[in-house]
Amino acid sequence: MFMIIMMNKNKIQRFIYLLEFFLALCVAEVSSEFIEQRTRNCIDNELCDTCTLCAPGFETSHVCTETKDTVCTQCIPGQSFNPVAGRNVYCKPCKDCPINSRLKRSCNLTHNTECECERDFYIDLASGTCKPCTVCTHGYGAARPCSPFHNTLCRTCPHGTYNNMHSTTSGCIPCTQCKESQHILHRCTHIQDTICAESDIPFNGRRRDMDTIDEEAEESDSIIAIYCALLASVVFGLLVYVTIKQCRAKPPIKTNGTVPSSASVPLCHPRPTLVDMELPPSRLDRRAKPNDVRPIMVVNEKGKKLRTGLLH
Repeated sequence: MFMIIMMNKNKIQRFIYLLEFFLALCVAEVSSEFIEQRTRNCIDNELCDTCTLCAPGFETSHVCTETKDTVCTQCIPGQSFNPVAGRNVYCKPCKDCPINSRLKRSCNLTHNTECECERDFYIDLASGTCKPCTVCTHGYGAARPCSPFHNTLCRTCPHGTYNNMHSTTSGCIPCTQCKESQHILHRCTHIQDTICAESDIPFNGRRRDMDTIDEEAEESDSIIAIYCALLASVVFGLLVYVTIKQCRAKPPIKTNGTVPSSASVPLCHPRPTLVDMELPPSRLDRRAKPNDVRPIMVVNEKGKKLRTGLLH
């Protein structure tokens, strides 16, 4: 019985030895695979070091290899930048601020230039340029004022508000409420505030709104235009009258009984076509009698004399 127990004990020990041997083989295999993974990119089965990462503000000038680590170079201050770290990173050129913008933050090694649009301009993301904001005109208010990041949003002023300015930031303003001691000269509209007046100011016993005032202004303008037209007519008439009087006061010009050419005839007198022939001096002072007979001649346009008969 004892012998049987001893034999079984030996078998158990052998089994344990075999199990330990197999476990050792497994551990060795796993270790060899791990070492192979650590050394598969290195030479002589040496353990590899992790490649260096280029920090922000630097770029990769030489990429990491099996035998050489990463080489990093600093970006050029004020000209290039790199905001991230990595094995294959490169510096980017600093941008310039576009037209109608101002510098908000200068470019450094890790950040690009930051620009901001000028007043009344906004950045257009599609083009990257600063464009002028929309101007809200009379009767419209800026529901969303102009800013460097978005355009103005204009909306019509609702009842009880107004806006009488051209602006990119001004919204609609509530209308003024007249006090109990005041009366309304002009009611509030979407383009003009309420106009109030103290009740002790003479006001013809009634209230007038701005429509009545505008009508009176138009009537005044019409009257002034009529007065100006009448005055111009009177001045023109006087000039015509004076010109006619001066023309009538000048006698016609004669030269040796002939009619001057059309160029020398006064403007105010018609061109003569019938003149008396030269008479002896003894007859110039004598008045014409009913029985006197005088020769006549007709002068044509060129001044040529044409004898036609006697004048009784």
